[in-house]
Amino acid sequence: MVSFTKIQFENICRVLHEISTGNLGYRLRFSESDEYYNLQAKYLNLIGEIYTPYLVELAKHDKKANFPIFLEIHLREDLMIREVSHNIFGLLGKNPGDYIGLSFRDLLTEESLKGWKKLKSNFYMPTPVQFGTRFNFQVNHWLYYSCFCYITGQPDGSFKVTSQKNEKYRDVNAMMRDMGLSNQKGNFKHSRFTITEAETNKNRDKENLQNLLQFMEEHLEEPTPDMKSLAHRFGFNEKKLVKHFKMTYNQTPYAYFTNKKMQRAMNLLQSTHLGIEDVAASVGYPTKSSFYKAFKKKFGIPPGAVERGF
Repeated sequence: MVSFTKIQFENICRVLHEISTGNLGYRLRFSESDEYYNLQAKYLNLIGEIYTPYLVELAKHDKKANFPIFLEIHLREDLMIREVSHNIFGLLGKNPGDYIGLSFRDLLTEESLKGWKKLKSNFYMPTPVQFGTRFNFQVNHWLYYSCFCYITGQPDGSFKVTSQKNEKYRDVNAMMRDMGLSNQKGNFKHSRFTITEAETNKNRDKENLQNLLQFMEEHLEEPTPDMKSLAHRFGFNEKKLVKHFKMTYNQTPYAYFTNKKMQRAMNLLQSTHLGIEDVAASVGYPTKSSFYKAFKKKFGIPPGAVERGF
């Protein structure tokens, strides 16, 4: 006889209900021992991954179609919650007032905390802050809400975290491989949508580029990797990576990574007491001479000529 715990059953019912309303952001956690429950969780999670892009595309042309729920969280300068959107109760299960004064990290799953910790190190630069990343918000032990969010710095030093309605989801085949499911011909079709190989490849390439950008943002303090290993890490060959990257961002991955490093270096020189060698090390340059050369090529002046802002 198949049986679920009360909370497992309630979560399955909740996800089914949310799917019926067009909200496909909920994901079920897997059990370490209950394989039958895990099978239900796999397929419900897969529904969200498959149909969200098509729901969003449909909604562009149909005003009556449902978008994924929009979420907004306003953080104080110390990253404690100042204000939340009213629909957070429907998403995460607590009244809006219960979140005021909590740390934003208290809302996240353990997996998202790792990314949040890395992002925070970039929040207090002189240049305006805007990052995009996926967050998993904890609902309960067996359930979390997953959505792509932007973190944007405000003029008063606070930050806003907002979910993006037009989300970029993982491609279906990759997710099915991760879950150990087969994608047999004829499975997972919809009366109005058919997932084609070309669409899948296009979505995968877009997501891989986004993941590459995030990797660069989070590893500016490390030496620039060679393009071949970087390409393989994110599912490209070297030639294809350079081609797609230049088409999308009008520069090579190497140039993009170097420019990001130099921008951070300039910010550090202008806003901190760090010496030039320390700044060089903080953006992945092991020697002062190599940093000097890259900095002067970018800005036309040596690091020592930068006017310090302290």
